[in-house]
Amino acid sequence: MARPSASARAVRGVGLTPRLFKELVDTPGAAIDAAPAGYVPVITRHVQSILPSPNVMAQNFVPVVMEDEAGVRRVLHVDPLAVRKFRRSIAEELKNVQAKRQLMLGRIQSIRQQIPKARSKDIAACMEHEIACAETKIPECLVQKLSAHCLSLYILIEATPSMIQLKLVCDHLMRELPVVFDAGGVQTVSLAALGIEKPRRGHGEIFPSQLDCVEPAAALEWLYNLGSLQQEPPQAASPRGRKGATPADAGSEVAWGKALRRAATANSMSGGCGAVLLIACSPPTDLDAGIAVVRRSDMIVQVVGVFGSAPEDPEPAMQALTDAAAEGSEFHLFFGAEYWTKFVAARRRQLVRVQEQAKVEERTSGVKQEIEDFDIVDPKIFEMRLIERVMRECYVQERMCEDELQCASKVLDRTLVDPEDIMAALQVQLPRLEKLPSAKPEKLPSARSEKLPCVWSEKTQLQRLERSLSAR
Repeated sequence: MARPSASARAVRGVGLTPRLFKELVDTPGAAIDAAPAGYVPVITRHVQSILPSPNVMAQNFVPVVMEDEAGVRRVLHVDPLAVRKFRRSIAEELKNVQAKRQLMLGRIQSIRQQIPKARSKDIAACMEHEIACAETKIPECLVQKLSAHCLSLYILIEATPSMIQLKLVCDHLMRELPVVFDAGGVQTVSLAALGIEKPRRGHGEIFPSQLDCVEPAAALEWLYNLGSLQQEPPQAASPRGRKGATPADAGSEVAWGKALRRAATANSMSGGCGAVLLIACSPPTDLDAGIAVVRRSDMIVQVVGVFGSAPEDPEPAMQALTDAAAEGSEFHLFFGAEYWTKFVAARRRQLVRVQEQAKVEERTSGVKQEIEDFDIVDPKIFEMRLIERVMRECYVQERMCEDELQCASKVLDRTLVDPEDIMAALQVQLPRLEKLPSAKPEKLPSARSEKLPCVWSEKTQLQRLERSLSAR
């Protein structure tokens, strides 16, 4: 019985999407098993490949790595024509989904044009609800409630020029940390200012960029000095700086990985029970390194996003770091009491104008306004909501098609799997032969042994008799 191929025994592909994996497995002749690493040099001595290169299979086919149920990896050579055919079908599907989404968008716009405008009375009710929600956020805290088992707190604060609310953050920490200390649990605090490349002077002294395992009083003094530092505006990179740097982003880059690794190491050496408070306004340059650190650690991570002047949105990176951290980690945005106070004041001014407009509408409409107080929902509203739900599904399908196209392109470009992983899967793991205790071979009697004289003498006599008979 023939042994099934590696594609038939595989349950998943390394880096492959489930749809592309199923396509390669189900299509006959799309993939062939790769020979062991030692097979190719031997076979080329006896079989002449197509000139001019003896590695035609490696040049024309693309490698993928499959795993079976036992977790054993095998390398397969995949026909690029099958991958291109799959990519072409996905591209057609993506085109149809985008066309369908455009049609639904057009229908939604036409429905919205037919819907009557919202009354000023209803707009005023929505604005009053927004004002009430904003007023509840004015006394919000920067530091969320920590676990009672937390013994060490590691505070990481971004101090780049993009952090325009650095003083606000330090002031909130100076007011909220004493409450955290008085609640018990937290005994030591470690602080680090991220993005400070060179020492800065504060109050006539060189400001330290980090403090390890200090008392609460020293932490509050450090926060006071950090908030009073003069923030230098970003400057253009020097000719020796990185290529492509612009004055907007020079000096505003921040890295999280090193600080998180330092905190995780200190937490593991102290026996655990630590938490990290990360306050930033810019996305990091080493997000993958930070995710790898928090994934291996059991620290609870609180990520706080504040308003800044960074050109990129840091929220996706912060959410990804929180999702990779231990259970109990959370991410929230902090705007401060000043922001929400100004927001409420601006909304109240708009509300006054809308309420005046609503009074004018009531005077002009008269009795008709009273009859229309009973809202009648147009059936087109239900149609628009149903179309929006279908559009949501189209958006998910569109993202999946884009992921499929990206995966297929990486397979054709040979960048889906690292060459080291391919070479490791190609290595033949030969079982080690255990050394048995060597037994001394028994010594056979030699031809001239004296133990069998009669046997050799009889044989000699028979040979002499045969020679004599043949001579006669």
